[in-house]
Amino acid sequence: MVKFLYGLFILSPAFILVIPHGHSLLPAVLSMVGLAFMSKPRIAKELIFNSPCASSWTLLLLSYSIFVLIGILVGIWHGNHLGYYEMFVPFFVAPFLGFMIVKLRWSPNWWFLSLGFGSLFSGVLATYQVFLDNIDRAYGAIGNPIPFGNIAVVLASICFVVALVFPFPSHVSKSARVFLIISGFGGVLASLLSGSKGGWPSLLVLFLTVIYLLYHRMTPKVWCRISSFLLFALIALFSLLPEKVVFDRLSDGIRGGWHWIQTGKVSEGSVSMRFEIWRLSKDIISERPVLGHGSVGSQNRFRDLINSGGYDAALVSLIENNPKFTTSDNEILNTLRLSGFVGLVALLAVYFGTWLTFWQWKNHADLVVRTCSLLGLLIVIQYLEFGISVSVLGTSAFRSSFVVFSVILISFITVRLNYLNMKNSCLS
Repeated sequence: MVKFLYGLFILSPAFILVIPHGHSLLPAVLSMVGLAFMSKPRIAKELIFNSPCASSWTLLLLSYSIFVLIGILVGIWHGNHLGYYEMFVPFFVAPFLGFMIVKLRWSPNWWFLSLGFGSLFSGVLATYQVFLDNIDRAYGAIGNPIPFGNIAVVLASICFVVALVFPFPSHVSKSARVFLIISGFGGVLASLLSGSKGGWPSLLVLFLTVIYLLYHRMTPKVWCRISSFLLFALIALFSLLPEKVVFDRLSDGIRGGWHWIQTGKVSEGSVSMRFEIWRLSKDIISERPVLGHGSVGSQNRFRDLINSGGYDAALVSLIENNPKFTTSDNEILNTLRLSGFVGLVALLAVYFGTWLTFWQWKNHADLVVRTCSLLGLLIVIQYLEFGISVSVLGTSAFRSSFVVFSVILISFITVRLNYLNMKNSCLS
């Protein structure tokens, strides 16, 4: 049974973007199994809350609790529909997956390699959809190019960082690193083919992270050569892709955004449209800044303000043709609109708590611990960047992947620290 569970755990990241609900299905199943490991509370106490990672787990679970408690109370206050409460499920179930990882002492080696397959598969599927299936923007198995492309950036980032830092066993080290680098480019390719330019600044974050890691691990001469190669490879990848997916969308977005700033008019469906949506959201937020409008009230205010005039005809048409359209296309604006400054406190608690969870391990002497810590910090930065143009925790794929990755990484740190403690005790 344990081997079967481990197999599911190892396979899950390989199919995160290429099978329907791959981002949540297997992690949810494993989390439910992990609940069985909590039948005796002393297990969690001994393995987690008595471990060197106790403060990290406390921070993470406390931030989750604040987010869930405030979110549910505000939702009840507004009488939100039942679908609203689905967003809190991962925060309940994912920690049980972590308890199982710690209890069974699973290591990250194979999981990282499987995640490399997930990044590589996303690039292959994106290539098929755009070049063979003639789809304008790759959307993977998620059905939406934005979460597909942005999560592909996260997978690529993990691949590159692990390839540079993680201490694989010597007999597989070179091949594992080469595989992860190739897989990382697969994730970058998937992001570019998705046309999700809101996630492309995270590619810059990834590039700077890689350059930083190389700088501290290589001589200046080698560092310059490899950095130049990576920059050339990235530019070459951009230039080889269809113009309508990358260059046209990028240039249209820049022109559209600048046109809106100058005239206040929507000229394309991405940047300038978002600016107009943000303006509408700002007006709604100003009416109830403390507790927001809730999901139903916010939807009604969308339509009331649109009908009152004063907004671009393109936005009016968009909302009229999409009766369920209520997104603010921005994490902070969306939260303020739905639950006000009270909800914003809960949102910031999740990100700040997750950041602090990994921050204290960033300079640890052990490479496994340091790698997982760096990845945890990088994920927080990237999801915050995604939140500029999309509601991250309000989107199922983003929400599930963020929580699951965070829990898994802190679980790996816990397992490693428990092992080091036990080893030191034996030596002494």
